[in-house]
Amino acid sequence: MLIVSVGYVASRGDDYLTCLGIGDILAKCEKCLSPMYGKTLVPPSGDCCAAIINADVGCLLKFLGPFKEAISREKLLFVNKFCIAAPAYKVQV
Repeated sequence: MLIVSVGYVASRGDDYLTCLGIGDILAKCEKCLSPMYGKTLVPPSGDCCAAIINADVGCLLKFLGPFKEAISREKLLFVNKFCIAAPAYKVQV
């Protein structure tokens, strides 16, 4: 699923490609963001939080439509809130 989604992203010329950190989020947060794993909200890993903290989540939410099979809006909001509340995961770029 992840490889297909990343390939889809790379092949499109839409505005969501400008969202910072989309690739890292897809690669590092799949298990806690994908609707394929059910509706249970799963706390993210440290790598996922680093990807979320360093990404433009607002931009991703704006263009979430093409990723609806890879990223659940509810899960993304949960993970974003969780990571913001966990300052140990903040990484400088």
